[in-house]
Amino acid sequence: GHILRRINKRVKLGFVSSEVRHLYSEDTGRPCIEPELVFRMWLLGYLYGMSEKRLCEEVLMHAGYRWFCGLDFNQTVPDRTTLVKLRRRWAEDGAFERVMQQVVSQCMAAGLVDGRSLAVDGTEVTANASVKSLEKIKPLVDLDEYLKRLGSEDDSGRKADDRKDDGNPGDPPRKAGDPEFRGEKFSNATHRSKTDADARLFRKGRGKETKLRYLVHDLVDLSSGVILEASASQANSKAERQQALSMLDTLLGTSIGDQIETLYADAGYAAGSFL
Repeated sequence: GHILRRINKRVKLGFVSSEVRHLYSEDTGRPCIEPELVFRMWLLGYLYGMSEKRLCEEVLMHAGYRWFCGLDFNQTVPDRTTLVKLRRRWAEDGAFERVMQQVVSQCMAAGLVDGRSLAVDGTEVTANASVKSLEKIKPLVDLDEYLKRLGSEDDSGRKADDRKDDGNPGDPPRKAGDPEFRGEKFSNATHRSKTDADARLFRKGRGKETKLRYLVHDLVDLSSGVILEASASQANSKAERQQALSMLDTLLGTSIGDQIETLYADAGYAAGSFL
């Protein structure tokens, strides 16, 4: 009954190699690591919330993880840097979306997916970045303004209007990482994280803490719990509705599209334009 035994029994992942074959050279370089092995390791990392570094350490020692990956106790575990490079390369090619579509197709072929009643929702994912990493956005300056500023600077590189009679230039802006930000107001319009510029300040409801976050979105078949479509986005108030429409459009091009009768969603989707 273990989740890894159930996945191994029900989901056939032999197709993974064919999905990414064009990303590998057939006649140059070292023999590649088997793509299905790499994907199974990523799947372990997703299921158990492990980074690539932790993942490689755990697969090295964990008999159950080795079994799931098809490794015996004498075979070498792929290196972390290899997993990182492959993940980026596969992602750029859209390989993960194609693999997911293949798995959903297997669920449909097995008769699991009803397709008449779907549910959609978005979930916050906290970015791996602290509020301390926020710093003010430097506004873009056009060429004329830039030349004007250059002309106003003295030989020391300081602006003429920055010099003060008392010799005190004023407090410099807080730098990213400085924990002292009392009285400073943050917003997505004025600040960006220095460590993760794509993350956005977001909270999903009143009284909840605002953090740097992303949103992930799932479109689910209610009869089986099978996730039919998934996506990720920056965190903003419109993202859930926009992503829901995009995922539905994708489904309309499949055999499920003609079966959809009802879509369930919470109050966050109640905007008139979405309805």
